[in-house]
Parts: sequence; structure tokens; C-alpha cells
Amino acid sequence: MPRGGCRQGAGRPAGSLTRRTRESIATAERYGISPLEVMLEAMLAARAEGRRMEAFEYALAAAPYVHPKPSSSGMQGDAPLIDMTVLTDEELDEMGRLLKKIEPER
Repeated sequence: MPRGGCRQGAGRPAGSLTRRTRESIATAERYGISPLEVMLEAMLAARAEGRRMEAFEYALAAAPYVHPKPSSSGMQGDAPLIDMTVLTDEELDEMGRLLKKIEPER
């Protein structure tokens, strides 16, 4: 029988909850309100009372739980090259005019 090393199907499945995590979730459910709900309520109360910086700090703390970070797209490095030889002179002129509109002044 082989010993050591990785074995197919061994260990806890990825994403499964540990006993401690399940206990924490059960405790939070017993109290009926989650820490995220507390942060959001505090943010809304601070904003309603005009304490914008305090509301901003609560928003920063709650944001990762409400809005996950976007994953990286395949657009790393240089942009793909575009074959402009298929465009007519008029199309190239029009593209130049359009690019001048969006290009920041140097």
C-alpha cells in the first residue's frame, strides 16, 4: 500500500464548512442579525444623521461582503493588434477624428 503524497478524494472537500464555522453560523442565526446587517444599519444611521465620514467607514467595511472584487479578465499585457489595412482612407480619417475627441490633451 503506497504511503504519503496526495490521494484522490482525500481530505476535506474544498468549500465545505468546518465545525467551528458551522457553530459560528448557528450562533449568529440564533441572535437573528448578522455582523453585515449591523454594519449596514450603522452606515445608514450615520448617513441619516449627517455623519458622512463615519458612514463612509462603515461602507468600506461592508463593501467586500456586498460587492465582490471583479476577477481579472484576459486583458493582461498589451492590447491585441488591429489590422487597419482593411479600412478605406475615409474610414481611417473618421477614426482619427474620433480618437482626437477621446484622447486627453498632451
